[in-house]
Amino acid sequence: MKYNEDESKCDPLQHFVSRIFRQDVIFGNVDLTRGVSCFKSVPIQIFIGTATLVLFDNSQAASLFIPCLTCDPVTFSQLEVTISLRNIQQAWDAANRDMHKYLIRYFLLEKESANSICGLVHGGYIKLDDPVYCFVVIMAEKYNLTLIRQTKSDRVNRRVLRSFGRVMYNRVQNISRTEILVQVSLSPINLGCVTDPPLPATGVATFISPLDFGTWTCLAVSITVVAGFLTCLACKGANLGSWSGVIVTVMCKIFTVTSILIGQVGDSTGSNYRARKIIMVFLIFWFCGNLLLMSNLYQGSIVPLPQPTPNGVADLVNWNIPVVAMDVLYNSEINSVEAYLIEYNIPELLLNNDLNQQFKRFLIKLHSKLLSYGDHAVARMISKIQVEDSSKSHQTLAILIIESELGLFVQNVNIFGNRRVVIHHGSSPFQVVELITCGKNMLALYIKKELGRILQAGLLPLWRKYSLIGLILGRMQNGNRRHKKYFKAVQYLIGDPKNSPTFHEATPVSIGLIRPIFAICAVLVGISLLEFLVENHKLVILWGELIGIEGILLLFGSRGQILCCVLIISRNETCQAT
Repeated sequence: MKYNEDESKCDPLQHFVSRIFRQDVIFGNVDLTRGVSCFKSVPIQIFIGTATLVLFDNSQAASLFIPCLTCDPVTFSQLEVTISLRNIQQAWDAANRDMHKYLIRYFLLEKESANSICGLVHGGYIKLDDPVYCFVVIMAEKYNLTLIRQTKSDRVNRRVLRSFGRVMYNRVQNISRTEILVQVSLSPINLGCVTDPPLPATGVATFISPLDFGTWTCLAVSITVVAGFLTCLACKGANLGSWSGVIVTVMCKIFTVTSILIGQVGDSTGSNYRARKIIMVFLIFWFCGNLLLMSNLYQGSIVPLPQPTPNGVADLVNWNIPVVAMDVLYNSEINSVEAYLIEYNIPELLLNNDLNQQFKRFLIKLHSKLLSYGDHAVARMISKIQVEDSSKSHQTLAILIIESELGLFVQNVNIFGNRRVVIHHGSSPFQVVELITCGKNMLALYIKKELGRILQAGLLPLWRKYSLIGLILGRMQNGNRRHKKYFKAVQYLIGDPKNSPTFHEATPVSIGLIRPIFAICAVLVGISLLEFLVENHKLVILWGELIGIEGILLLFGSRGQILCCVLIISRNETCQAT
């Protein structure tokens, strides 16, 4: 498209470039001596979008020129290499890589994050809750940009010409035509339940509750059968004389078997009192009570059963408990946070007429039960529960939260409170689609390129991890005074103190990798057995003759005599009746 110094001629260029063509390379025919008014009157670096601008002038020799759009004034450099798209892009990067202190704005949720330092902090802790901010700082340093930190209360002058505006946006649904998509993040929504902590045992039922009814039934049957068998062996050929002796013998065997089955030593119980039969009965009951109540038959601390929790997201509608949607994301369009499930996910699913009716009824019930974490009252309730450190009982609470944020929630509960968090690792039918966008201008492709490099290097997850550590520890220290649970926080943030560290030797190995070893061992064992049989064949034959005949007699009784006769006749021996 050709244009001259008449500013009205620039309007068609701006319209076609920014809204219709969406081209990657723009070739403009312009009079470089006079027709540069378009570069002065409008922010052309905004209107060309992500395209590369190449200019040529028919009045001069056949040459191409690359403009430096961020220079003041705009300069033009002649393309002196072979004309190709790659060479044009390299020349464009060389001319426009330096943004000459153009302004960019980045929005921060918290005021204290605006003064954070992205780098080594030798004294104190960082106060940054947004790891993407460090990426923007690196971009500003690398491309010579001026970063303005914006918070919710700041007023922004949008009439500044030498500015790219806001550098990055977080969208949860749609993007504007003036934006370019940089990253798509799919985050599953997981279920967690916050229950009361385990309390000390307060009743007799506590000591038998860790085993269910079926386990106790099987244990009782096993004790009865084994004790009866041992009693029959002990009473065989003995003259007990009275029922009291039988009862004492039976109770002693029952107690012995019970002790063995539940991991106790009971074979010498009452050995000093066997002369007194009636005392033996009382001692049996005494030791049984001591075993159950004092000796901790479970070989660990006795605690009550965990509080019952829903068996997954689908079971939430069957429970009369509060369900909080903590899957909140910042929406740049309204400068506020929103619960993705309540505002977008479930309403969009309900608009689908082809949806399964059973699943649709579940969505309607779940949507009516959900409480938004964006509500200040709900947020205060969650904050109080996280720091609750008393024996006060609370109703079981279910939370639906983004899986990447669930670990931080559990850490806060473990550090500051004593509640118990049950994590459900089953699949969830919901996930959050978070869109990261930036303005469609000449800076957009550089942002997309650098963000890809940071993600591939794994730096962004590390920034997120260590920024959270510094944020939590920084909030727990006020000058020289530290929170009473500061050291506990250090333990949980560096590593879980309840779990022993996993070394490389303890890394699980797939059975498929070591399956050939079993075959090799079987072959070696088989060869060793054959060698033993060959070297000791005479002894093996003798053992076979002795053990074979006696084993048959023991197993088959009188019928075994016939088999013995057959074996003996085959050896030319005589058969004698036993």
